[in-house]
Amino acid sequence: MTDSQDTSFGKPPPHSPNKSGRALRSTLAVALADTLSSRKLSQIDAARICATDQPTLSKVLKGHNVGVTVDKLFCWLAALGCDIEVHVNRAPGSKAGDVRAVIHD
Repeated sequence: MTDSQDTSFGKPPPHSPNKSGRALRSTLAVALADTLSSRKLSQIDAARICATDQPTLSKVLKGHNVGVTVDKLFCWLAALGCDIEVHVNRAPGSKAGDVRAVIHD
């Protein structure tokens, strides 16, 4: 993982409610790839630890993560030794909030 990587996704437009979710899944997939690399794990070993199959893990690592939920990615990262924290803060005023992932090494 990178040193305090902050990825802001902003507000999704009204016609695209899943845009920020896709961006969050992509950022978590990058964290997953970084974790595998830093732990020197093969996809097969990582899939075993995450209780999934290697082809699914491979698709996520290649950016094809549409069928994998944020919850599942959190579980995989936790199984691989990452701490996950979720902070919910109120947006100033009455504006819509932002979705952001901050990855710390």
